[in-house]
Amino acid sequence: MIDMQKARVAFKDYVGHYDVHVDEIRLKIVHTYEVIKLTDYICDKRHIKGDDKALGELIALLHDIGRFEQFVRYGSYIDYQTIDHAQLGSDILFKDGLIRSFVEDDQYDDIIRHAIEQHNKFQVSSSYDDHTMFYIRLIRDTDKLDNFRVKETEKVETLLHAPLDTILQEDITDKVYDDFMHHHLIYGPDRQSHIDMWVSLVAFIYDFNFPESKQYVLFMNKTRSMSFLAMLSAMAIVLNMIENMLALPLGVRLGMANIMALIVVHIYGVKEMLFVNFLRVVVSGLLSGIILSYPWWMSVGGVSLSSLMLMMVYKHSSFIFTGIMCAIAHSTGQILVLSFFLTSSAFMPYLGIMIIMSIITGILTGKVSEIATKRLKRGINHAS
Repeated sequence: MIDMQKARVAFKDYVGHYDVHVDEIRLKIVHTYEVIKLTDYICDKRHIKGDDKALGELIALLHDIGRFEQFVRYGSYIDYQTIDHAQLGSDILFKDGLIRSFVEDDQYDDIIRHAIEQHNKFQVSSSYDDHTMFYIRLIRDTDKLDNFRVKETEKVETLLHAPLDTILQEDITDKVYDDFMHHHLIYGPDRQSHIDMWVSLVAFIYDFNFPESKQYVLFMNKTRSMSFLAMLSAMAIVLNMIENMLALPLGVRLGMANIMALIVVHIYGVKEMLFVNFLRVVVSGLLSGIILSYPWWMSVGGVSLSSLMLMMVYKHSSFIFTGIMCAIAHSTGQILVLSFFLTSSAFMPYLGIMIIMSIITGILTGKVSEIATKRLKRGINHAS
């Protein structure tokens, strides 16, 4: 029987001999615990329970135990330049006898040893029995899965052990580029630069064994995208509420909420932009208590016409020109709705003043949205 609580205590005691304040050491400790969580995730999805699940967790706990000694000895995690960390970990556990600190029963030794030794190999031999191969594939998948989290949450300099300026000046080598574009795993010795190492981490997605692993990546990416879109929607609602409270001369609006529409359409697309615009008009109307009143319908008219204009021009025009055209469309839509409700065209001459003001506010919203979009895209690309 496997006692995971005891194994966790033993692991904590073992890593306590290393300086956990060093980023590279801390990274591997966090990575270990995250791989255990991912092992639980896949086991649960495949309805694996009891000792079978506990064995997967134990392998996850021990799979990188050689990393700590590797870094202390060589100051690097690059196996082909230092030492095979999987084999080093296996030797520490089984040749040095450390394994008994984690599990008393030796019936699991062979599976644990094979899984650890094979978890980092470019290719795995087909000579193993199905039971052993399952755990080899499980740790290979969960180890790779967490690397996507690691590269999103950790500093690039810590991951690649190099200054960011150096990394940004490097090129992807031809062999690594070709392998990646052909959906192949990157062979370690083929990596000639730090940026090659980064590409090789992304290429892990081509080596998953279980459909649950691919589904996890897609789920996390979709969840992250939805969360970010929800945040932009909330910002659009807040900006719309602020504009409703501002009392500017001649009913002029700054068009702050239009900034969010321009950002969303350039990052996500038309459908998402329409969703954000619809949401901000409805929610802000409800919160302001003006829903279905004629001021609310004026807002609907302005947003509808500006959304249509945005769909027409954003792909082929600058941010500033798009901002101007959307602001003009928004003002036009509002005046048309107002004229409809009052059954009078008396407000139409006022449209000329609104167009002039729209040009000014459109320049402002266009420039702000351009700066914000570029920065947000850089942040998204860095995270992914």
